[in-house]
Amino acid sequence: MRAFTQIAIPHEDILEGRLTMDVFAADLWQVANGKAPLDYQDADLFFRKTYLTKGLKNIIEVAKSRLEGRSGDSVIRLQTPFGGGKTHTLIALYHKAKEWNARVVVFDGTALSPEEIKPWEELERQLSGKIEITKGNIAPGKEKLITLLSEHSPVLILMDEIPKYITKAAGIKVGDLV
Repeated sequence: MRAFTQIAIPHEDILEGRLTMDVFAADLWQVANGKAPLDYQDADLFFRKTYLTKGLKNIIEVAKSRLEGRSGDSVIRLQTPFGGGKTHTLIALYHKAKEWNARVVVFDGTALSPEEIKPWEELERQLSGKIEITKGNIAPGKEKLITLLSEHSPVLILMDEIPKYITKAAGIKVGDLV
């Protein structure tokens, strides 16, 4: 029987003892804000180290088709167990959307505070650099959101750790019941 290292050759960083634990903590928010480890931040390096499974290739193709206005689901919900690759998939979509010249909005429920910014405000901030038409504790109507998204299309909205944001938001009093 051949040795494992003859069958599956590890990356140079492993062979040279340069592997650090931060590469195991994929963080979409850090990628979007330019603060992630190079393995995640640099698109070329990310894809050189990422095995494109059939499922990952499929989701990338569905997103590309939708962003190009051809077809595809407008909402894709990733369902995998802990460690199943959701964040890794979102990072792959982030890099691909940038490559396709689409606008990308990232919403990470662990990074944002509901006391400071609402999801609709964060959407506008990332698309326009300001918060004007969506400002407030109450979500804007669909016409404002349609206008915002239309002015900045194509847009890919990537959402991660939403239950954590909802849990935090549940503790904030918005107003009195009538």
